[in-house]
Amino acid sequence: MSPGRERLVWTAFSLAGAVACAGENPTQSGVGLDAFTDTVTSGDVADASDSVAPVATLADLRLIADGRPGGGLLCVWSDRSRADAPVWFAGGTGAQSLVLEWSGSAWASHDPGVGHRLWWLIGFGAGETDELFAVGESGVIAHRAGGAWSAMTGGPPGTTFFGVWGSSRDDLWAVGGPWDLAPEGTVKEGGVVLHYDGAAWKRTELAVLADVPGTHYLYKVWGTSRDHAIIVGSGGLALHWDGAAWRRESTEAALCPVKAPQFTV
Repeated sequence: MSPGRERLVWTAFSLAGAVACAGENPTQSGVGLDAFTDTVTSGDVADASDSVAPVATLADLRLIADGRPGGGLLCVWSDRSRADAPVWFAGGTGAQSLVLEWSGSAWASHDPGVGHRLWWLIGFGAGETDELFAVGESGVIAHRAGGAWSAMTGGPPGTTFFGVWGSSRDDLWAVGGPWDLAPEGTVKEGGVVLHYDGAAWKRTELAVLADVPGTHYLYKVWGTSRDHAIIVGSGGLALHWDGAAWRRESTEAALCPVKAPQFTV
């Protein structure tokens, strides 16, 4: 395992323009982000090695990068099977997207080529064969392959994709809801699900939502295989993919009778 990458837990603080980590051998402190166009924060946590570190408390976290407030890093991802894999952060502010890469010794800023704030990303592999998929506002999907970023054909311009997950490079799901800050005249669409088969993103119509009233915000998707995935969203919504169809699951329980939004899974 390379120096500075041992048992690390990465996170950042909302609206603070900061990135932090905790671990037995954390990265050097005081790495400023002032050189970047915008600074961002994160609410996601990712281990940087295949050895899962103990869950860190706020007291364990050490500030390693700070900058100007006003933006948000909304997700963190790294290939936990490799100790030398880079750590990726995505987010943005206003109409600008931002992707940062931590190599283990230095920061790099990337232009994903989509021009809108990104909400989530997922990757496969590391190094020359790595692939990253990032999704966000205005239905955008950014793709990194062979070391280069490009915009993919995404979803409706009135949708924000809040989550993306895949069992492999040719089996991904992107989920979203209405883009509340869409420009005037843009049709805001909720309950949007796209599937990627390795060649193109295609919309999946959710007949299961036909009898669910209200506007559907789908916040996150996660799974373990091609035939097992979960989507969660507003109004206590939970959908299960069994490899053939999406089916609604009950989230009501004695301890939580209110249909509160399910923000993550």
